[in-house]
Amino acid sequence: MRMKINVNLDVETVKMIKNYPNRSRMIETAIL
Repeated sequence: MRMKINVNLDVETVKMIKNYPNRSRMIETAIL
């Protein structure tokens, strides 16, 4: 379950980080 979530978030996370570098921390916190 965790691996699937990480894989799905990985793509969205990369796009979000590129669009909102400031939100990269929030995304990392959400993953944790």
